[in-house]
Amino acid sequence: MKFMKLLIGLFLCVVVVIVGIYLYARFIEPKRLDITNHHISSASIGEELDGFKIIQFSDTHIGEDYSVEQLDKLIQRINGEEPDLIVFTGDLIEDSNVFNDEDKVAESLSRLQAPYGTYAISGNREVGGAGVTPYEDILAKAGIEFLNNESTTIDVNGESLVIIGLDDYMLGEPQPESAFAGVDEEDFTVTLVHEPDVVDDLKSYPFDLQLSGHSHGGQVRLPIIGDLYTPPLAEKYPVGRYEIKGGMKPITLYVNRGVGMARVPYRLLSTPEVTVFTLGSEQE
Repeated sequence: MKFMKLLIGLFLCVVVVIVGIYLYARFIEPKRLDITNHHISSASIGEELDGFKIIQFSDTHIGEDYSVEQLDKLIQRINGEEPDLIVFTGDLIEDSNVFNDEDKVAESLSRLQAPYGTYAISGNREVGGAGVTPYEDILAKAGIEFLNNESTTIDVNGESLVIIGLDDYMLGEPQPESAFAGVDEEDFTVTLVHEPDVVDDLKSYPFDLQLSGHSHGGQVRLPIIGDLYTPPLAEKYPVGRYEIKGGMKPITLYVNRGVGMARVPYRLLSTPEVTVFTLGSEQE
């Protein structure tokens, strides 16, 4: 009898733990937000860029599992960090074929505040679904500059910061050769590309920092085992920071965990993330 009670007790404990993990992964962790901070040093960073702050957010997947109201709160948090520049690395809307609140999304995004602007690239959700046109319309209404296989140079008190934006590698037509044409190796250059694993194909180009998303950090991770699944082109570099050697310049790759969800409406040990990068000279 005592043994049966012990078994029943153990069974109930296991059930409580499983239910607790389910409730946390479904309703709690997806609504949390980590603000992670990284210092980026480079010989290409001069005095005027020292302390310059870039914020990255990614993979909102707005729709059934991530609302415009959540986006509003996210933007308040981003603005509260007082960034100099903001970048979005793709997958804004989960399913643009059925989404009907583009104007609300544009209005929300228009509240992003950064003196040197906000820039965005396509993810696979933009190129698939209803195509890139609705996305471009949202960005235009929000005052966000869309970079598609092109570069832009920002003047920071006489010092240049170059941003490269590449088309999605899964479904788009990326053209790095034309995007990097004319980029000066001495300038600090940031490459925005949705899929992180393409860094190995890009490292022959002159850039210092690659910002990517796509993986959601695995979205559902288990202790010891790690992520259960990451999508194609986010398997070698699934989450976090990597230092890439052997290219034209040393490259820091950062893979943001994103803030929304795809495939399943759960997050476990992969908390939604906004990343803050503060630039500094290697001489510091």
